[in-house]
Amino acid sequence: MAASDQDQGIQSQPWRLLEEALALSRRDYWELFEASLDAVLVTNPEGETILDANRAASELYGLDHQELVGR
Repeated sequence: MAASDQDQGIQSQPWRLLEEALALSRRDYWELFEASLDAVLVTNPEGETILDANRAASELYGLDHQELVGR
């Protein structure tokens, strides 16, 4: 392996660790989002459009996930 290949591998290691941490964080978020007994709606910054909804929100409003998203 050339020296530049080694250097590039060393430099990419922190990025790999960050990407793994981000993936774990996303997984944890979605597990909490879906497991919550409270209805949770994710909206755009203006609050005008539902971008995502958890299972509890679907049950509360009596609508499927697909029916809630985009409203």
